[in-house]
Amino acid sequence: MSEICIKRFIRFRAAILFLIVGIFSGILLFGGTFEVLDRIVEMRTRSERLEKLKTDRDGKQELVKNLNIQKESLEKQISDLISEVLKALHIKSYSGESKNGMPHGKGKAEYYFGDNHHQNGIYEGDFKNGLRHGKGKMNFENGNWYEGEYFNGMADGSGIFFDYESEEIFNGEWKWNEMYKLIEKK
Repeated sequence: MSEICIKRFIRFRAAILFLIVGIFSGILLFGGTFEVLDRIVEMRTRSERLEKLKTDRDGKQELVKNLNIQKESLEKQISDLISEVLKALHIKSYSGESKNGMPHGKGKAEYYFGDNHHQNGIYEGDFKNGLRHGKGKMNFENGNWYEGEYFNGMADGSGIFFDYESEEIFNGEWKWNEMYKLIEKK
């Protein structure tokens, strides 16, 4: 082989080697670039997901905030309605067990029907759905008292009534707040 051919061959071989190294470098470079690009795309996707979650969370927080405002408003309306019902039942104050905001179970209530009214007083005993129901004692402002059974807010069943003015005690059977059967008078 001639010297020129050998030089050409060496140059050709070097060019091929350079090309191969370049291709490998490109593959590695582009492969690395593609990895980096993939990571960038993945990071952007994560960022978008986080932003969406943040937006969803903010939206949910706004929804929760609105629901809490509505809940407070409803609780206030319920409280106002219960106050109106208690007022209609002439209950000025109450302490004791309750169900759905109404006297229910054992409790103590102050009744107020108006100035100089003979039914004003304090009841202590059983309640059901806001009404005197079961056993209890009503001490009236005028000194009278009734102790016995109640049904739907009225003296009903066995009971004893004390009349302050006459200082007499009436033991009897009651229906709709009226004694219908006198058992004993003292």
